[in-house]
Amino acid sequence: MSEVARQPILAYQGEEFPAYQALLGKLFSPYTPALKIVAEYDNLESIIAGVEAGRGAAVLYQSLGRIACKRAVLRPLKPEPQPPPIVIAYRKERVSATVARFVEAAKTAKLK
Repeated sequence: MSEVARQPILAYQGEEFPAYQALLGKLFSPYTPALKIVAEYDNLESIIAGVEAGRGAAVLYQSLGRIACKRAVLRPLKPEPQPPPIVIAYRKERVSATVARFVEAAKTAKLK
């Protein structure tokens, strides 16, 4: 984490993705007073292209890394940060039986 905190960072646009930027700040606050975000992008493909072009490093969810080309190296963060909370959004007034079962299963699920 401390090594990444010293790198130029490519990130999602703060105006469009404020939760992502807040997450970066929280993750790296123990390692640096302010990340050096050198470029902001509005989509994942642009971030990956920036990484591949050598403009900086990006912090992404592991599942998103699957679309990166072979020119990008994916490394897990050490120490591994706590995962962000996961939520379900649905309309209360129109809940189908399938959605109700899914919500109930999600409430009882144990995450690893």
